Formats: sequence, C-alpha cells, structure tokens
Amino acid sequence: MKIVIFLIATVAVFTKCDPKECQFGGAYDFEIPASLLPMQDTFGIGDTITIVSSFSDDVYEHQTDRKYQLVDFAFFPATLIKKISINPAIDAVDDFEVLIDSLTNYSIVKYSGGINIIEGEYKYEQNRYFLEFQLVAKEKGLFYLEQGVDISFIKNQEFEGKCKDDANDGRVNMNNGAINNIDMLKESPDPHYREWFFGNPKERFYKFGGYCFYVK
Repeated sequence: MKIVIFLIATVAVFTKCDPKECQFGGAYDFEIPASLLPMQDTFGIGDTITIVSSFSDDVYEHQTDRKYQLVDFAFFPATLIKKISINPAIDAVDDFEVLIDSLTNYSIVKYSGGINIIEGEYKYEQNRYFLEFQLVAKEKGLFYLEQGVDISFIKNQEFEGKCKDDANDGRVNMNNGAINNIDMLKESPDPHYREWFFGNPKERFYKFGGYCFYVK
C-alpha cells in the first residue's frame, strides 16, 4: 500500500511539473509566412500587387524553437495600408482597388474615424492555411503596408503540446526575411514613420509584416 501511495504521489508531482520547453516568459510566438509580389520598391498606376500567405498547419514557434500542429486555428490576419508621403499619414486602403475571391473570408471593414482595414480569416483545407488577394494601385504616393495577425484576439486557443494556459501570439515573416524597403520610412514627413519605427524595427516593422513602396 505504501508503494502504491508513493507511486501516485510521484505521478501527481510530475504531472504538475512543466517540461523544460515550457520554461519561457511571455506568450507563444508563432511565425506566419507571407509574400508581397512582385518584390519591388516602385509601382505604377494600374499595377497589381499580390499578397499571399500559404503554409502547413505545422507552424514554427519561436519561444520553444519547434513546430506545433495548429488545427483549424484562428489567426485573425489583417492588412493595413497608410499613405506616409504626407504628415500626418492617412489611411490609404481606398487608394487601391482590392480584389478578393468571393469565396474567401477576407474583406474591407470600415471602422469609425475613417479607418479601413482588410481583415478576415485564412481558408483551412487539407492541413494547410491559405490567403491571397490583390491590390491595384489607383493613387500616387509613398505607402506603408502591414500584413499582421492577431492570434491573441481569442484567449487560450488550445493545441497539442501546449503548456498550461500560456497565451498565444504571432508574427508575420514577410518575404522570408527580406528588408522590405524599410529605409523608405525615412522619406516620410510623418515622424511616427520616419523615426519611431527605427527605435525597434524588429518589433515595430518586421513583426507585423511591414513593407514600403512608392506608386508613381
């Protein structure tokens, strides 16, 4: 009986202990790949820009340096476009014709204050996530585009191997680590873009899938 009690107690202790990979601070930090094509710094009126994000449900996570299978997960992707060639910068979704497949759960959402964001969710089929849409340039200017995700919007989404109730977060890797014309921010008359982003470009620009370009 003493042996049985000891074994039960031992199992209870070990089930309460976190594995080594759970010993990290902050939230899970999943990396979502995306591409802006063609990768160039200048477009013309009428040119088409394609944004695509396609990846397996085995998603890489930075804190634990491993992949987790995220089945039918809510990533809450969103696209923000700002015209930064003026001060202050303004919302610029209306400077582009937005082409989205009618079967895709992604659309322009108009918020109070005149801010328009393209947002929705990935299509999930056969263990893959997929999102693609096009922007056709209609107006000239210097633009900043942000292709982000908001995984933390739904609290405590579960997945196999998750530690306790740790929060989930994520970042978008735009164009596989390319610099994405970040130096163009310095050409903006708006100090938020000209200066603030360079205080921590990793967290303020690259984490949110930042990309800069001219339309001339």
